[in-house]
Amino acid sequence: MRACSDWQVYILSAEARCTALALALHEEIILGDDFSPPSLPPVAPDVASPPPPPSPPRPGLPTAEARRVSYVHATRVLLSTFFLAEVGTDNATITDHTGNLMGVRSYSTSATRTATVVALPGDAYAWAQCDEALLGQRSLPCRSGDAPVRCVDGARPCGATAYDNMLAPSLEMDFSADVTTTDSYLFAVEFKLPEPEEYGRLLFEAVEANDGARGYELVLRDAHHVPLAVQCEPWTTQSVQGWTAGLRHVQHRCASVLATEDDYYELARPRYLTLTLPGAMRMIWLEDLVLQWRTIEEFPPRPPPSPDPPPAPPTAASPPFPPDPSPPPVASYTWYAGVDLAGTALQSNATLQEPCQLTRDACSHLLYEQRLRDARFQCFALTESGCCTLHTLTNTTAVVTNALAAAPVTRGGAAGVGVA
Repeated sequence: MRACSDWQVYILSAEARCTALALALHEEIILGDDFSPPSLPPVAPDVASPPPPPSPPRPGLPTAEARRVSYVHATRVLLSTFFLAEVGTDNATITDHTGNLMGVRSYSTSATRTATVVALPGDAYAWAQCDEALLGQRSLPCRSGDAPVRCVDGARPCGATAYDNMLAPSLEMDFSADVTTTDSYLFAVEFKLPEPEEYGRLLFEAVEANDGARGYELVLRDAHHVPLAVQCEPWTTQSVQGWTAGLRHVQHRCASVLATEDDYYELARPRYLTLTLPGAMRMIWLEDLVLQWRTIEEFPPRPPPSPDPPPAPPTAASPPFPPDPSPPPVASYTWYAGVDLAGTALQSNATLQEPCQLTRDACSHLLYEQRLRDARFQCFALTESGCCTLHTLTNTTAVVTNALAAAPVTRGGAAGVGVA
């Protein structure tokens, strides 16, 4: 026989039954007067968090694969323009360092800055430190110029504004003396970026992020400076297409995954590499540039070339070759080495900007040709990297001679002034 209370299961609601159960399980605990709550954990000190640990080293290649790999470092580099720091006013940032240790405003005096310029060698390919191993052996960093006050002529003359200098800057790496065989192909181009974000992202972005210019371009050229039929894959196909926090090493692979045997042999022919950052407000800022080469072992050796055709039957003797043409005429000039025309009181009312990477005689020849058209042009100025400018001077010959002879030496390399 059921208990009389069983009917309550069907009459009481679920909420009432749960409330009754909660009351039945309730237990009251009274703490004594000697009870004290546990103390709060200590407050963390108000100091900056420690920096994150450095990135682990990149894993090495397997031994069998490492035997196929060789590296070519950027020991000879010519930039569109070069970077040279300003004289600083903050003692905390003044170092007078050269190469990639150079700051933005890090020279202590104008004299130390001028000494760096005067010490530049005549070969502009030996100015920038784009190889980490050359620390202390190169005067300028692996950066292109920005503001005119921080710009040195390179493959092109510095412009009057930062926009001019930061428009599609370029870097040419000459490795023609380092690669002399064709049994290896260019596998990858490896960049090392600076650690600060504002400089590390410049390989992928403009200085002003809203400018819209992005990415970079690579062009391979053969020993005669002719672009190859097969080029590196574009940056948009690479695994890394933008800067992220902590990014220091970027590897740009050259060969396509669908590359043919002919493509690999074509990638064995480059001797020059040109890096260009397209668009405005761009700046090259690198710490290291390395080419990775791999031996071509996947394909059987190519057949020997076809034998030479049989010699042609003898013919009548050809007339002798004409004598070599005489060298182009050179204007007779007096050379003032290391003098900057802009640093004198001489007045020039007309100038002609000629190409860069010219010798003194080549620039003098341009002056000779210009004087045939306009005798007012009487001198030329050459910068460290061979950028040539022709000038007319309103001063008398005696004033020009005295001013240039008394001018201090403030330029290096091939720089100077020639007066006809």
